[in-house]
Amino acid sequence: MAAERFELVQGADRLQRYRSSAEATRSFCGACGSTLLFESSRWPGEVHVALANVEGPVDRTPETDVYWADHVEWGDLHNRGQT
Repeated sequence: MAAERFELVQGADRLQRYRSSAEATRSFCGACGSTLLFESSRWPGEVHVALANVEGPVDRTPETDVYWADHVEWGDLHNRGQT
């Protein structure tokens, strides 16, 4: 999402930021530890939002899976309901 379109409307006082590398900052909830945001110089001007933590409608569907190669077999969300 373009950084200028992103607005955190609640919980900003609990947001914690961690510089995970020289290029990236990760933001999480200081109360529960949930991953919320990712920003990197690799994608300047973008804020990557963990949509699983967003309440209410969003204007897009998830665009990628992170760490999908490391998932457990029973956690295959892509094939649920298929036989």
